Amino acid sequence: MQLKKLWVSAGLAGMLALPLLAHADAINLNVDLGADDNAHYYFADTSKPHHSEIWKAAKALQGAKHRLWEARKHTNFGGHAESSIQAINTALDELRLAEDYAHSH
Repeated sequence: MQLKKLWVSAGLAGMLALPLLAHADAINLNVDLGADDNAHYYFADTSKPHHSEIWKAAKALQGAKHRLWEARKHTNFGGHAESSIQAINTALDELRLAEDYAHSH
C-alpha cells in the first residue's frame, strides 16, 4: 500500500512540475482544455467504488482546476493558468490509471 502511495505521489509531483518545465524550455504543449472545466476526466463513473485517497486527491485537483478556470475569465496569468490546467488534467489521468490498476490487482 505504501508503494502505491509513493507511486501516486511521485506521479502527481511530476505532473505538477510539467508546466514549469514546458514554460522554461518554451515548449508549447497545445493541449485542448475543452469547452468547460469539466471537459476532462471527472471521476463520475460510479460503477466501481472509488479508492478513498485517490477520490480525495481527485476532488482537490478538480476544485483547483475549477478555480483556475473561473480565474481565466479575468486574466490568463501569462499563460500559466492554462499550463496549470493541463497539468491538472494529466494528474487526473494518472489518478484514474492508479485507480484502474487498484481495481484490477
